[in-house]
Formats: sequence, structure tokens, C-alpha cells
Amino acid sequence: MPPSLGQLQSLRSLDIEGFGQLDSIGMEFYKNRDNDSLCIAPFPSLEFLKFCNMPCLEVWHSFDSYAFPQLKKLQLQNCPLLKGDLPNHLPALERLDITGCQRFVSPLSGVLEIHTLVSPLSSMKLQKGLKNYLAIPSNHLPKSLARLRIDNCSKVEFPKQQQHQYDLVELVIENSCDSLTSFSLELFPKLELLQIRKCASMESLSMSLSQHTALHRLVISKCPNFVSFPGEGLAMPNLAYFVVMKCYKLKSLPCHMNVLLPSLEFLNIYGCPGIQAFPEGGLPPNLKKLYVGGCDMQLSSLSCHRWETLRPSLS
Repeated sequence: MPPSLGQLQSLRSLDIEGFGQLDSIGMEFYKNRDNDSLCIAPFPSLEFLKFCNMPCLEVWHSFDSYAFPQLKKLQLQNCPLLKGDLPNHLPALERLDITGCQRFVSPLSGVLEIHTLVSPLSSMKLQKGLKNYLAIPSNHLPKSLARLRIDNCSKVEFPKQQQHQYDLVELVIENSCDSLTSFSLELFPKLELLQIRKCASMESLSMSLSQHTALHRLVISKCPNFVSFPGEGLAMPNLAYFVVMKCYKLKSLPCHMNVLLPSLEFLNIYGCPGIQAFPEGGLPPNLKKLYVGGCDMQLSSLSCHRWETLRPSLS
């Protein structure tokens, strides 16, 4: 009998697509059924693994031993019935892409050794039309995780009040996390980029910290039920880029922006008809670029500021 895929010692890349009737991946993926013992770990050299366009796949049985010791990139795409679980031990994993897997709810208990998940946002540049699909559906984020994008995963339960903080530096949530109504900034003290887009349940940001010193870029876009920022304002001394777009129920910008956002250079307020005035005290002193559109904004408070209009770059 020929060896199973898992016993091909030199295999480095495996791309499996379009098995329309396959409903499970079992032990035969790792070893032959008549082989009771393994002389090597399954997939000893595999660095890239992809499952794509498998509409009936429901279960991927993980292997008890240390399979995939060299796996660096794992992609699961368009497997709408897949429920989990991931392999038990992925010590070399650098990137995990999951998209079009609406039922995937694995807690990722075996991926705790990931140090960085590289997403297309790692350059910190939000480019129009850029397609990103990194998603980690998980109730418990690995503490060492650095970059995370959750995209089109409506059932993801996002961390709320927990005992420890996370070391994420970039976080993008798009059209996901239907149960998330308030985002707690205090859970992510090292966060440098936060983007929340198309989250219909999202209502507010909360922050119990005296200030958030790490955040540089903040985008809240197309969240129709977003109504408020923290009542005491956003104390973010290093925030340089701030966008609020198409948040139709939002009635006011963060208070004390002129004092609490001293480093702000870019401000984009678009499609927020409930905002009728700038906060008392005016705008941040170092503002260089300002765009205001689709709002009943009174512009009298801008008379003492130098600014240039900038068309919104985010759709």
C-alpha cells in the first residue's frame, strides 16, 4: 500500500481544493489504516497547507501526536460547514487564514505558541481595495498574538471582561462579531491600530484606563448603531489618524479633543448626520488634514485652524 499523504517526508506544500462530497478528514490523512505505529511525525516537512472550496467538509480530526512540526501557513477557505478542530500542536505556524467558514468556532487551544500572525495590514497602510481575509474565530486569543483580522465571521465571540490583557498591536474587525456591542480598549493596552467596520451590533468604545498611549490609528466605519465614545473622552496622546464614517446614530465626537488628542494630524468625519458641532474647546492643535462631509456640522469653530480637505479614502 502506498504511503498516506502524512508520510511523504519531503512534501512541503499541499493544496486540496474542490472535493465537493468529502465530509471529513480522518486518520487516513496522517497514516495508513493498517499501520498501528508511526516512525515519523505526520507531515514532517510540510510548510503550507490549504483546504479550499469543500462545501460538505464538516470535521477535520486532529492528530494526537506532533503532526505538522514545520507548518508555517494554514489556509481554510470556503468550507462553510467546517466546525473545527485545528491540529493540536502547530509550533512553527506564522499565518492562519480562515474565510468563508461560517461555522468554524475552534478555541485554538493548540495554537498558543504563535508569536505573530502576519496579515496584509502589517505595513500599517490601509489601501483602498485591499482584500484581507485573516480571521481567528476564538473565545480565547493567544496572549502572544500580534496582528489579527476578523472578517465575515458573524458568530465569533470576542473577548469581553477577562482577567488578563492581550498584546495585540493591530486589530481589524469587519462584518463580524454580532454579539459585540462594546469594545473594551483596556484589554489591549499595546494596540497601535484599531479598525472596526460594518459591525451592525457595535454601539460604543469603552476605556477604563487613564489613557491609552499605544494607539496611533483608529477607524470606526459603517457601524449604523454606533452611538458613543467614552464619556470622559479619548485620552490617546499618540493618536495621529482618526476616522469616523457612516455612523448614523453618533451624535458627538469625543469630548476634549483639543487636550486629549495632542498628536492628531488626520481627522475624517463623513456620513454622520447626527454630529452637529465640534466638541467644546475646538480641534486638536496639531491637526494637518481634515475632511468633513455628510454631516450638519457647524464650521464656525474651524476659523482659527489651518486645515486642508481630504477626500475619504475608505469605502
